[in-house]
Formats: sequence, structure tokens, C-alpha cells
Amino acid sequence: MKRKITATLLITAVGSAGLAVPAMADPVQGFKLNTGVYIDEGDPVLGLAYEIPVDSNVAIVPGIEYIFVDNGDLTTFNVDSKFDLDSATRNPMWAGIGMAAIHRERGNFENTDFGVNLLWGMDFDRGQNWMPYMNAKAVLSDDSYLSFGFGIRFGRSGSGRAVASNTGN
Repeated sequence: MKRKITATLLITAVGSAGLAVPAMADPVQGFKLNTGVYIDEGDPVLGLAYEIPVDSNVAIVPGIEYIFVDNGDLTTFNVDSKFDLDSATRNPMWAGIGMAAIHRERGNFENTDFGVNLLWGMDFDRGQNWMPYMNAKAVLSDDSYLSFGFGIRFGRSGSGRAVASNTGN
């Protein structure tokens, strides 16, 4: 029952993100490539996501991460909401919350868990078509995880939005 409810919420979030794309007011969006480490075991992680703005300070970020564990497989499928805390700065901090489907063994879907993601990060807007960022993520589930990482978002820079916010436009 818990899995059906979580799967329904995950499908609803992805569908809602798809409906929000045409209504984007300021499309600061793009693919995100990230890497980092899951602190508990020191396992490296590699991820890919796509940031879809909902309005000027909120984005939906669906993505996938593969964690290089010693024995077996660990993959997370995520749908997160990202909230800019101060978009008027050149290096805005952000926080987020989302859902995770955690798959522990390739080909065995009975070994899937669901959890909640808590996120914090900072963008380093360079005014170019790529932007580095760093983040921390806690995954709350049956087996909780903590990770620290960094990445690059490819796409239009948000620096134009920050300047517009400062001028009142």
C-alpha cells in the first residue's frame, strides 16, 4: 500500500512538472550533471537531472543518481522541488524537498524503497551557459543517506534574472 501511494505521488509530481513547462515565466533551466560522495560508506555518486522552472524562485528537478557501492547496485530516481532563498544575488543559496525511489538491485524491483529528499545548495552563476553548484542531500528512508557533492548545470544563466530583480523589472 505504501509503495502504491508513493508511486502515485511520484507520477503526479512528474506530470505536474510537465504541465508547468509551457507556463514558465523565466526559463532558467537546463541539464545538471553532478558528482559527489555518500558519506556513510564513502561511495561515489554520479547523477543527471533537468531543472524545470515553475516560477522565478521555484523549480522542479527530476533526476537519476547511480551510487557506486562495493557489493551490488544502488540507483535513486528523484523528483525534487528547489526553492531559491535569495535569487537577487550572484551566488544564490537554495533549499529543496522531494521524493526518491531507491532501487538496490538491478532486475529485482521488490528491493525498492521510497524516501524523502532534503536538499541545500549554492549556485555559482558565471553569466555563461554553464554554472557550477555545490549541494548537500539527506535521503530519509528505511536506510537513510547523506551526500555532499558538486556539479554543473548546462543552460541559460540566471544572472539576467538577478539583475532584473535588483532594478525592479
